[in-house]
Amino acid sequence: MIESLSNYAMTIVCSSLMINLIQMILPNGHSRKYVIFVCGVITTIILISPVITFLNKDFDIQAVLNLNEEKLFDIEKEKYQEYYADEIISTYKSNIENGIVMRLKAIRIPSKKPANRI
Repeated sequence: MIESLSNYAMTIVCSSLMINLIQMILPNGHSRKYVIFVCGVITTIILISPVITFLNKDFDIQAVLNLNEEKLFDIEKEKYQEYYADEIISTYKSNIENGIVMRLKAIRIPSKKPANRI
């Protein structure tokens, strides 16, 4: 990995030096802009070449995306389970308290609604 990065950096440096040398030697003529254009295309190809070789390998990007997606959903699932477990418990307590108050009112016994205790 490090060797390939160093080779890539060496290629960029050598090609940049060669292209600059070519541009310095060129006379100021009509063909100068075409040579500069070709040098730019060559530089672009050199810069993009690692991406092209990476994409040509047997690399399944969809598998990597699915793996990351599954990890994200597992984390989110745990957070929501904890949140909804707390919500269910508080709703259950509230419904029990309200049900008791309603039954007491139905038989006309005055009651004090307890303060929110959780």
